[in-house]
Amino acid sequence: MNYLAHGRDILDRPYELAGTALPDWLAACDRGARLRRGAVAAAMGDLAQGVRRHLREDAWFHGTQAFLEVSGILARGLREGDPHARAAFYGHVLTEMLLDAALIAERPDRLDAYYAALDEIDPRRIDAVAASWTTAPPRGLLAFIDLFRRTRFLEGYATDAGLLARLEGVARRVGAPLPRGTADVIPGARRLVTGRAKDLLAEPAA
Repeated sequence: MNYLAHGRDILDRPYELAGTALPDWLAACDRGARLRRGAVAAAMGDLAQGVRRHLREDAWFHGTQAFLEVSGILARGLREGDPHARAAFYGHVLTEMLLDAALIAERPDRLDAYYAALDEIDPRRIDAVAASWTTAPPRGLLAFIDLFRRTRFLEGYATDAGLLARLEGVARRVGAPLPRGTADVIPGARRLVTGRAKDLLAEPAA
């Protein structure tokens, strides 16, 4: 799952919402600052609850038949244009970004509510608490939260060009070039993920 999919039901709880974003913020700004799950599991408060929500949802989401099918189809499409690229990785990322895009297209007010909630948090508090949960104090977290809020990162998902720009940012961060022909895959990928959005968000029965 990506940012909005994790937070779509808790847009009135700013710090729990920030907690759902925190693992991805850390991955974006400092991949060496890994969350210590035991510390998060023992922690109290909305921020910790949000992180636990993120981890719990990722655990079931990535194992669902819908995710495996959709990300697999996208990976095969990307691999056709570039057999040596990290097609499975980008099929995974593209599925998650386009699921957020589908949620935004379905209800544009969700995006405004998401950013309005994040405008209420104190990034210094997030940074201080995150440092107690990670293997090393995260570098650049304050700046990244500011950038994420100021640029309204998720708005880029609405257009194919904007989504490609977001994918290029991921490619720079992880040091893995996008597969050749990614731009050609995005329109069909958007239709596929939009059509399977309900399946992708259906949590398996316990």
